[in-house]
Amino acid sequence: KKSTGYINSQMEKSVRGSLKSAVDHLLSADNYVILDSLNYIKGFRYELYCSARTYRTAHCVVWVECRDEISNKWNEERISNGFDSYPENMLQDLRRRFEAPNESNR
Repeated sequence: KKSTGYINSQMEKSVRGSLKSAVDHLLSADNYVILDSLNYIKGFRYELYCSARTYRTAHCVVWVECRDEISNKWNEERISNGFDSYPENMLQDLRRRFEAPNESNR
């Protein structure tokens, strides 16, 4: 379950380390790497930016803004259909900790 990666801060740190390691391993001047993850911490996004610079590749952050009511509905539908989802308290916690991308920062 993807939610297990966000149970506590140590688990999150481990997940981010694994994701960054995988990106670093795959990244090259000839490869595109798409990391579809909860890159809600700006420091982690900056690390990914630095990795892209190291390999002299382009870097892009795609941020899709969604109202809480809509994401709650999608999460509830995932639960009712037996798909991987987030517990409500975890979803709210992730929202509180989210640091929105700022175009003036890397």
